[in-house]
Amino acid sequence: MFLGSYEVHMDRHGGIIVPKKFREQLTGDSANKLIVTNFYIAEGLRCLDVYPIPAWEAFREPYDRLPIFVPRLIAFQNYYVGGAYECTLNRRGRLAISVNLRRYAKLTGEIVLSAAHTKFRIWNREIWNKAFTQAEHVMIGARTGHEDDNIP
Repeated sequence: MFLGSYEVHMDRHGGIIVPKKFREQLTGDSANKLIVTNFYIAEGLRCLDVYPIPAWEAFREPYDRLPIFVPRLIAFQNYYVGGAYECTLNRRGRLAISVNLRRYAKLTGEIVLSAAHTKFRIWNREIWNKAFTQAEHVMIGARTGHEDDNIP
């Protein structure tokens, strides 16, 4: 499981060094392979989801059993699966992010990698700050009974 958030710098070629604590979670035959795809939180809050191969397979597997003509499944496939790239970490832990994904998440310069249980996210630092503040307000609202989500 991934924990924490880290600020890193993206080089001019779209590469970042994945923090050692995150790399330590990558094990097995596919330890240097990741699936990177689009993720949308809310208007103006886009980032990238990054899955180790086993986590991607576990996430994707239930969708493989659904009827193929369900409009929401087709939208999911087009957006989330169609936007996904398999990326390889080099020996130094450098991850090269495709131009399409960098453009989608507005990634340049200072980047934040944040844990999300069995995956992690890559953010533009300014967008991360907005998302974190928004999450803080949602959590405060949930604690005071102003939110109707059923998250413990």
